Amino acid sequence: MLAVLFSAVFPVSVEAKERPTRDQLLASAFPGCSFERQPRTLTREQMKQVKKLAGTTPASPLIFTYRALSAAASKQQIGTVYFDAHKVRTLPEVLLVAVNQDGTVRRVEVADFKEPQEYEADPKWLAQFDKKAFGPDLQLKRDVRNLVGCTLSARAATDAVRRVLVIDRLLKDDS
Repeated sequence: MLAVLFSAVFPVSVEAKERPTRDQLLASAFPGCSFERQPRTLTREQMKQVKKLAGTTPASPLIFTYRALSAAASKQQIGTVYFDAHKVRTLPEVLLVAVNQDGTVRRVEVADFKEPQEYEADPKWLAQFDKKAFGPDLQLKRDVRNLVGCTLSARAATDAVRRVLVIDRLLKDDS
């Protein structure tokens, strides 16, 4: 009886949501492109800059970027994809953040989410980041609408996008 009452008050999702593979996520971010994976290491100074500008630091100085290369013979880079892993509350989330060459967000998508599914950011909510650039207003309750009932997820996603945009700028300046 107690188990029935507990499950009625605290529903547990038995089925895990099926997620696209890394290659499917990359292809949806930059259709028709090929990708070149590049490990990059942020310097101590770059880590400090990320903290200063974005307000949060990456989990590791080792960053894996995926350069999106055009299908044309020139193989020109048209953007970069990052997978940002972070905690939402107590469990991890991984967001794909695709960045155009001009430093604006192309796409944000949940690649993995271990918190209860009802706290996952909706794709429509994540779409508000599209075409946004890093700046002081790229924050919750400014340029970013809050996600009612999912404030921790909204904060984690906003922090991830801010962090990735700063890292992208630093890595481009470093090239």
